[in-house]
Amino acid sequence: MAKPRPVIDQKAIDRMLKQGRGRGTHDQYKPWLTVRDVPSLGKSSRDKGWKTRRPHHFLSTLELLYYLILEWSQMVTDIREQYPLLPIDDTIAIAESLGVKHPTHPRTKRLVVMTTDFYISLQNEGGVSNTRAPSNTLKTWTTAGQSRNWRSKGAFGKREASIGGL
Repeated sequence: MAKPRPVIDQKAIDRMLKQGRGRGTHDQYKPWLTVRDVPSLGKSSRDKGWKTRRPHHFLSTLELLYYLILEWSQMVTDIREQYPLLPIDDTIAIAESLGVKHPTHPRTKRLVVMTTDFYISLQNEGGVSNTRAPSNTLKTWTTAGQSRNWRSKGAFGKREASIGGL
């Protein structure tokens, strides 16, 4: 049986930010969520990247497989997984504009900091956000909300399309 999700309140968010989670690049990046933080319905795993020279945290087999594609792509210069969508006020506003409910903690019903599976840096093109999940688990927020979040931050650079075919 999976362990319950930890309660992440504002105090915990502040602590995670102080620890440097969701910040940095290459070997200095620390993912917002690690395999120890979140129970997974699938198989969670870690793998040391040769591009970034640090352990990467994956919450599903699909994330691991996508990461392996990114690791071998010559276009990709940095891979940041479990990247936080901060500030939370932005994701709340996006959810409201889409008419969808912002994700909450299942037990406390408090709003949670959302993450995108991958934030990828590409040669000469800036960054691209990408989420990997089985199609039957995708929700309205996952596709529309994350896209709107990244567009509002100008994070797509020159390419807006999914780079799943790398």
